[in-house]
Amino acid sequence: MTDRGFTTGLPGLDSAIGHFAEENLITVASPDRADSVTLVINILRHMIFSQGAEALVLLPGKSPQEFRARLRCASTGIPVHRITGRDLSAAESVLLEKHDERMRHAPLTILTPSSVHHDKLDEEILPHGSPDLIVIDSIQDLEFPQPAFNEYGETANLYSRADQVAEASRTLKLLASREGTTVIALARINAIGQRGGQSQRGPVAHNLDAYDALLKHADVVLEVHPNPDSRRMVHIRKNRWGPDKHSILMTIEESTSRVFDSTLSLGSRRTRS
Repeated sequence: MTDRGFTTGLPGLDSAIGHFAEENLITVASPDRADSVTLVINILRHMIFSQGAEALVLLPGKSPQEFRARLRCASTGIPVHRITGRDLSAAESVLLEKHDERMRHAPLTILTPSSVHHDKLDEEILPHGSPDLIVIDSIQDLEFPQPAFNEYGETANLYSRADQVAEASRTLKLLASREGTTVIALARINAIGQRGGQSQRGPVAHNLDAYDALLKHADVVLEVHPNPDSRRMVHIRKNRWGPDKHSILMTIEESTSRVFDSTLSLGSRRTRS
C-alpha cells in the first residue's frame, strides 16, 4: 500500500494510474465478462494477500463458487482442470493448503444476494462496515425498472435505462466518497442496457447512452479488449487524476485465471492535486 492508495500488482497499470485511491470509483469493462472478472480477481488477490486490504465482493444473482475457484487458481497457478482433481503433485497440494489457510484469515467478504436493486446498494453493503475495497460484479446484474419503448424505439418513460445506470454510478461514487473506500464496478461493454445477457427492445444507441452514463461518475475507466494474438489490450479510457488513453498489453492465462503484464513503465504521470 502506498501512502495514498493500493497498487494493483500489475507494473504497466500501476505505472499508468499510480494506484487505486480512496474515495475513487473504478469501472472495469469488457465485451467478455470473463476478461474483466479475471483482471479484477488478480488485482483483488494482490490487494488482500500482499497489501492487507479489507475487501467486500458483491455478486448479485451469482454463486460464489466460480469466483472462489478463479481466485484459487490465480493464487496458486494451478489450472482449473487440475485443481479439483486427485492427481495433484505434492508441491501443488502444499500450494492449495497455503491458499486455503490464507483465505480462512483473509479480510474478504463475498455476498451473493439473489438480487440487488440499483438504489438499495447502501443497504446491502453498509452493514458490513467500511472495507478498503468494494467490488460489484456487475452493473448490468443490478435490478432496474424495465424501460418502455414506443413504436419509434424511443423511451416512453421519463426514467430511461441511461438515467438508471447514471443513478447507480452516482450511488457508487457517493458510497466511495462517504466511506473513504475504493469501489470497482464491473460492466460488459455493449450490454449495459441488458440483464443476464438477454437483449431488450430498443436501438443500439440505447446501450451506448447507458454506457456513457456509467462512465460519467467514474474516476478511472479500464476497458479490456481482445487482441489478434489472443492477448488482451487494457485501455485506460478515463483517468481523472492523470493521463489517459494509454493501452497496456497483457496476457490472460485462461486455465489459471492469471494475468501477466510485462510492461515496465509508461512514463511519468500527473499526481492528484
